[in-house]
Amino acid sequence: MGRLKDSFYKKKMYKSKLMKILAVILMKPVSFRDVLRDKRVCKMSLRKYVPSKFRDSHGATGSAATPYKVVEDMVDIDSLDVHSKFVDVGCGKGRVIAALLNKKAKCKLVGIELNEEVADIAKTWSEPYDNVAIICGDAFKIDMGEYTDIFLARPFETELFKEYLQKLEKELKQETNIYFYVDQLLGNYLDNREGWHLQRRGISYFRKGFFMSMSPQRYSIFKFIPQDK
Repeated sequence: MGRLKDSFYKKKMYKSKLMKILAVILMKPVSFRDVLRDKRVCKMSLRKYVPSKFRDSHGATGSAATPYKVVEDMVDIDSLDVHSKFVDVGCGKGRVIAALLNKKAKCKLVGIELNEEVADIAKTWSEPYDNVAIICGDAFKIDMGEYTDIFLARPFETELFKEYLQKLEKELKQETNIYFYVDQLLGNYLDNREGWHLQRRGISYFRKGFFMSMSPQRYSIFKFIPQDK
């Protein structure tokens, strides 16, 4: 099975017309289930994609809803205690935060979103949760030193991502868990980079008979350890 799976990705069989048709059909139950979870946690759907208004000016990408199962696979909920501070950079409408709330995360959960219209949606549904804060602003102007866990679902284009890595390296003063989703290109900049230690890497695509996305999306979990540690 391992060799078959490796061959599937190596030969890019997921690009075939048949696989694309299957993905469209078998993503619908996942999307439907996630919307039901949205409505339970947020009292509204967070599914709709919102294009970025700041791609040219800030190198920001659009707001897409990360599947609940992807967040659950990436983040060890049990490792988040009341002393943890988790932040989703480029949180969009707050799907990652909703997924953690769905699993009863008790730690401080913060979302940073540049698009005011989108941030307002996250602020509205998260208002009843005392452990959630949504910040509307430029992530480059917000100090990241206090966070123990940082989630990045490709919030920046390549050059801005490189700059943000340098910002993190300057500001993080403690060991920090960094979760990268859709990192098949950007994640490679962290391989063998000083201070960054790969903990786990996987692919989100097909799971238990259903598709999570139209094409395989790699994710990586790193632990950043400042040089003085």
